[in-house]
Amino acid sequence: MVTKTKNETYPKLTDLINRSTIKDIQNSLGQTFETDVEIIDPKDSLPLQPGQVNKFCRLIKNTPEGAKRCDEFLAKVKGINKPTNLICPVGLSCLITPIITDEVLIGLIVVKGLLTSRAKVSAKIPKISSELGIEVSKLTSVLKGMNIISKKDIVARETHLFSIVSLISNLCYQKHQLDKKNIEISGLFEINKTIIATMDLRKVLMSIVKAAAAGMGVKKCSIRLLDEKGKILVMTTSIGLSKEYLKKTEIRVGKSIVGKVVKQKTPIFVSNIEEDNRLEDTVRARKENIASLLSVPLIFQNRALGAITIYSTKPHKYTEDEITLLCNLANQATIAIENIRLFVLRREGIISITQSLAETIEAKDSYTRGHCEKVAHYAVLIADRLGLSKTNQRHIYLAGLFHDIGKIGVSENILLKPGALTLEEFNDMKKHPSISVKILSPIDFPKEILSSVYQHHERIDGKGYPYGILGKDITLEARIIEIADSYDAMTSDRPYRKALSKSNAIMELRRCAGMQFDPELVDVFIKILEEEEEEKSKN
Repeated sequence: MVTKTKNETYPKLTDLINRSTIKDIQNSLGQTFETDVEIIDPKDSLPLQPGQVNKFCRLIKNTPEGAKRCDEFLAKVKGINKPTNLICPVGLSCLITPIITDEVLIGLIVVKGLLTSRAKVSAKIPKISSELGIEVSKLTSVLKGMNIISKKDIVARETHLFSIVSLISNLCYQKHQLDKKNIEISGLFEINKTIIATMDLRKVLMSIVKAAAAGMGVKKCSIRLLDEKGKILVMTTSIGLSKEYLKKTEIRVGKSIVGKVVKQKTPIFVSNIEEDNRLEDTVRARKENIASLLSVPLIFQNRALGAITIYSTKPHKYTEDEITLLCNLANQATIAIENIRLFVLRREGIISITQSLAETIEAKDSYTRGHCEKVAHYAVLIADRLGLSKTNQRHIYLAGLFHDIGKIGVSENILLKPGALTLEEFNDMKKHPSISVKILSPIDFPKEILSSVYQHHERIDGKGYPYGILGKDITLEARIIEIADSYDAMTSDRPYRKALSKSNAIMELRRCAGMQFDPELVDVFIKILEEEEEEKSKN
């Protein structure tokens, strides 16, 4: 039987059976066969600890030259892929039985030092003695104590070995299948966990390519998605690929492997780019150390969304199991993409409706028209200067946009009153953050947006409302919006006063820093305003 390695990344024997168990098997077989038994892992650079060694072999291996010859002999054995009976350099017989799992050679059991002919080994003793420096009498004495193994015994031992190897092979196969399933389940779990934690498409896709690479035993993986017109595949997420390789970000549907995968809606693999002319740019692939690849489509309701592709650095013919595994991950990717798309459409629709509601509220008060947009704008400027993520900036923008939506529950008489509010009127005004949160809560906004809206009238000194939260217990987002809100209010006309000048508003921000406002954020915002003023003067 000729075994073809199906996958260069197939687990080593020592990945499937731990070393201590291998040692136990060696010792057990050594006692059964009354000689040295060694299990070899052909892929493992670290040699396994050998089992019991018979006295004759021990004499040989105790000399440097003898140990070297034994190692060289075992090195040749590593390539054997069928049951074989070999004669070692000192004339003893060795039974070699390969451990083959899923058509992959993962190990060999070597029963060493079997004496099948005393005369043949005796004839070699003078030469062995001369070359290795071992006394003839010692070699002859040890040889006399060894039992001769007949052909009948050899056959019996081979039969016993075959049954043991069959058991080991089956166990290794089951362990490998279980490990693959565990990797797949683990990958799917991580993907689902990411989906639950965030609706950020790039983060979800990154978790998918990582799961695909781990499950397929590779380091390079990418996802391409169709553009809005459905004609170009754009590189969306990848790991393990160089910046140079990623420069070619677009592939037309029907072109190259990935383009054909999307057009035909079926998996395609290239076992060896040197022997397959379907790859459009083999030069770039060689530079990237890509030797083979597997690409499967991302399909939702018979509609192609893109493709996920894994790349191997060695030629490899992909199995049905491997294609199925990547297809399973591709299915998970399409579900995630579609769910996020629907979520975004729903959220954007609700945000649009909510924004219209906010504009309706502003229309009640001509003095504050455009106020929320400006607050959102200023707040994002501060967030960007602080280096907050785009997601956080988006949250802050929405919180700024809707921070006053609760004023729908406040009487126009209070909103438009030209003089100071009474205590009762001010208490009614203080309810608008709570009303805002009640309006926004059913929309499933992230908690960062809701807490920002709820706390945007809290003060650093604890004298704000609705709860009088103190200092850094107020969220960063709320502290940012408080400054943006107050600045725009100060620089806008109100029923009870005219707008302050920009310089006077800045002075007021400085005066209230440490009391109403976070002083560090005040410094940041003033710096932004000063830079804007300098830019205007230049123009």
